[in-house]
Amino acid sequence: MPSNPILVPDHEAWRSHPHYQPIAAGRLTCAYRLMASGQSDPTAYADALDVLRPCLHLRLMPYQRLSLFYALGFCSSILTAYNEAEYWLTEAIELAHTLDESQAMVDLLTLRGAVYRASSQFLDASDDYAFALEFLDEPSTGEGDRQANSPLRLHLLTAKAIFDFSLARYDLAQSQIAQGRALAPFVPHADGDLATLDWCDALLDRWRGEPRLALQKAFRAVGAVKVRGNPYSLVRLCSVVADAALDIEDSLPRDGSLAERDDLFKLAGAFTTEALETARSINDISGEGLSLITQTRFDCARNANIDAIRTLTSVITAAHQVADLGVVGQAQTVLGRELLARNETDAALTVFRNALTVFEEVETPALGVWARRALLRASEMCTD
Repeated sequence: MPSNPILVPDHEAWRSHPHYQPIAAGRLTCAYRLMASGQSDPTAYADALDVLRPCLHLRLMPYQRLSLFYALGFCSSILTAYNEAEYWLTEAIELAHTLDESQAMVDLLTLRGAVYRASSQFLDASDDYAFALEFLDEPSTGEGDRQANSPLRLHLLTAKAIFDFSLARYDLAQSQIAQGRALAPFVPHADGDLATLDWCDALLDRWRGEPRLALQKAFRAVGAVKVRGNPYSLVRLCSVVADAALDIEDSLPRDGSLAERDDLFKLAGAFTTEALETARSINDISGEGLSLITQTRFDCARNANIDAIRTLTSVITAAHQVADLGVVGQAQTVLGRELLARNETDAALTVFRNALTVFEEVETPALGVWARRALLRASEMCTD
């Protein structure tokens, strides 16, 4: 038997089973070839689904069904048909559990967790990755398998840290970061995961009111991401660096620290510009929105003569068009601050409440911390 049955479309050990279907074996083999060619031809995944669907009407032996469910879920996920992907992967997970196939369980849970992440179901994504880690840590796992699985374990820890942070489970996120950093020296080419761990740690520092620590870690992560050439991550990390610099500037005495303030403005301006230019060069609508949010905050801090409300409203409109409610909520938060600065308190409170509703809807309550704090301060001012 193969060590991981979902990775093969057919196997000689299956052929003696009374419900083995040669027709299904042929279709699965064809579909797996198409899946392997998908990186160079994305239409291959849709073709694979067409090849696979007739197998659903056949009575198959268990391992053929497992490969079928996995392939249907994998192709659906690539084609962003997330509801279908979730359905088929859940079927595969239940069958793999019945068959006691631990390695298949790890891969299936990892894939379904990624599907949950793509559809903003962070709680379910975190749970799936937690279960995958449990299977990797089973006592029956040999030392050789543990070493071979180290890259996957590091990936799961890194991604789960981001999920738990988004869910405002900060202690859990910090635990994943610590475990990931301890494991990274034993994993080849771990720079990307380490950069993501620094990124998540920088966010935790910002949330704890320690922007200087956040700036150091985010700045370090930017360097690693530039080397790896991931422009989407670069856009978002540049905004984290700029926001951390603006957090520090905001904490400085209003009547002093002119040289440091000037340096922080230069840093924030440079990284905001890089984020905007990179986002526009790759047509990253969400990334451009995040960069414009930071740009607006930067301009307001410098008392620049801009129409912040118009910019933020355009960001909200664009984010709705690409269904990125996380960006909508972040833009609403900065919009609320701008309304407060204009003494439009009632409108600001409404906007902050809308932002919190959005963050709860997309399971990112951590992003609502700024709106929640501003709402409390504004409410206290109204009471006074």
